[in-house]
Amino acid sequence: PIAEVVEASIEDYEESMVACAEAAKLWMQ
Repeated sequence: PIAEVVEASIEDYEESMVACAEAAKLWMQ
């Protein structure tokens, strides 16, 4: 179902955003 794909994509997107934020923190130090 499309809904499942959308939910999975949102989860992956959120995880990617968190990973980017963590990487940014390391770079800013």
